[in-house]
Amino acid sequence: MALNSYRGSGGGNHLSRGAGLSKEEVTKRLISASEMDFRFLLTEWIRKQGTITPVSAHNWKTIPENWTKDAAQRDAQRLFSVK
Repeated sequence: MALNSYRGSGGGNHLSRGAGLSKEEVTKRLISASEMDFRFLLTEWIRKQGTITPVSAHNWKTIPENWTKDAAQRDAQRLFSVK
């Protein structure tokens, strides 16, 4: 599994509470890490592209889905002025 630095460092408690892994266990399972975070790499890629047109692939979801329904509506309003 590939994780960004936020998730890999325990952000959101997905690995600790969700998967029941201790910080030590997560560290033991680490195969590779980059000195540069994903945000930096993505920013550099976008800068080199010039203009990008992002499109959702709709290829993942949170289970159970009802946990995110309210948050998704709220975030869509904030990000895209969707009502």
